[in-house]
Amino acid sequence: MDLKLENKVALITGASKGIGKAIALVFAEQGAKVAVNYHNSEKQAKGVEQQIKAMGREVCLVQADVSNAEEIESMIQKIVNKYGRIDILVNNAGIFPRKAFLEYDSQTFDKVLGTNLKSMFFCSQAVAKQMLNQENGLIINIASDAGITPKNNKGIPYGLSKSGMIYLSKCLSLTLAPKIRVNCIAPGYTETDMTLYLKDSEIRKEIEAKIPSGRVNQPKDIADLALSIVSDYQDTGKTYTICGGDIRTLED
Repeated sequence: MDLKLENKVALITGASKGIGKAIALVFAEQGAKVAVNYHNSEKQAKGVEQQIKAMGREVCLVQADVSNAEEIESMIQKIVNKYGRIDILVNNAGIFPRKAFLEYDSQTFDKVLGTNLKSMFFCSQAVAKQMLNQENGLIINIASDAGITPKNNKGIPYGLSKSGMIYLSKCLSLTLAPKIRVNCIAPGYTETDMTLYLKDSEIRKEIEAKIPSGRVNQPKDIADLALSIVSDYQDTGKTYTICGGDIRTLED
């Protein structure tokens, strides 16, 4: 069997559930040694660890608050000490408090930007130092279509953080080329713990009526796209949108 990621070391932040979990599992299936980052969701992270071990693949759990630069540095060092390298970083960790504009306080705003955007900046910085020494590497950033097109007033800081991720991805692709490729995925509506409102049949029907394929994303849709970016393309600086399985770039 030809494994696309055999002997590659991949770090996925926020990998205990949702999109991050799906990416961890797909990468492991393709032979990667996977570092599963989590913050508070230890039970779920151990579940991902068990699934990967059941495949006969290598996995390590790395607990860290990725909004904290010191914890990021410690996490990266732990992975490098164990595997000697990091080939792929997926910046996936994120939160989405659903509050209206007038309800947001400074603390919640800072937490959203810290978890979603600051984490991407400092995880990428820490991993890039290692990748530059290796003279190759790939960073994939999981943003959101909400960072391109405003949806409603229930998550302005979230959309702002995701817009920043898209911009930062382009900046890093220029800064780190040619040794490190940096690409971004901006999913549309995706069925995860962040989108429990999709369980409301009327809301779901209204949303899916606007999607050409007639369905929302599943986490594996994003994981499969991430795998194709890792294994098939040599592009850098691209932002891929995916909605109901329909993949485009912002340039399309």
